[in-house]
Amino acid sequence: MDPYKLLGVSPNSTSKEVNDAYKNIIENYLKEGTDENSKSLYDEKLSELNEAYRLVSQNIAFEEVRELIGLDDFLSAEAKLNLVSDGSSPEWNYLTGVLLLKKGFI
Repeated sequence: MDPYKLLGVSPNSTSKEVNDAYKNIIENYLKEGTDENSKSLYDEKLSELNEAYRLVSQNIAFEEVRELIGLDDFLSAEAKLNLVSDGSSPEWNYLTGVLLLKKGFI
C-alpha cells in the first residue's frame, strides 16, 4: 500500500494538503454509506485510509523535527517529536537520539 497514492497526495505535500485530502475522502465514504453485504469491505477501506493518514502525517512530523534540529531549535523539535504517536518506530528513536546528542545529554 502506498499511503500517498491512497490519499491522493505527493510526498512533498504539506500537513494542510494531507488533512484536506483525508477529510474529503472520509466525507465521500460517509456519504456513500454501506449495506450489510459491503460493510466489511467498507470497514477495511476506512482502516486502510486511517493507516495511510497516520503514516503520511508521521512522515511530515519527522521531516519537521529534522528541520528544527537543523535550526538548533531543540525545544520545538522535542515538543513535535513527543506528539508523534508511534514512539517505537526506528525513525522516532533515531531522532530522539540525535536530539539528545545535540542537547549534550549523550
